[in-house]
Amino acid sequence: MRPPDPAVSGEGFPRSARLTRPKEYDFVFQKGRKSVGAHFICYLAADSAPEPRLGLAVSRKVGNAVARNRVKRRLRDFFRRRRAGMAAGTHVVVVARPGSAELASGDFFGELEGLLRRGGALDG
Repeated sequence: MRPPDPAVSGEGFPRSARLTRPKEYDFVFQKGRKSVGAHFICYLAADSAPEPRLGLAVSRKVGNAVARNRVKRRLRDFFRRRRAGMAAGTHVVVVARPGSAELASGDFFGELEGLLRRGGALDG
């Protein structure tokens, strides 16, 4: 059985939910709060955007193309599932560090959740 299509289930990742311009990344890096973990660095900033937005930075230090793309896929999946609990206008840039590609799912998502909670992006 195939999993449900994210576009149909409302869990898609539209362009409006992404940071796409260098200017947007610069805003988050300069004005945002920084949460540092063992495998990720999260920068969080807020503005008047109507919904939370995500930017990713995954360098070649993380691994080969397959590993980098897997990390990005997992990061987008995490954000897709958690963005309903984020305040409108929250901008998140996640910088993946070496070793993030080898993390088990529980550790991967647990560390991200902890960093976003610490930064104030998630309730709880």
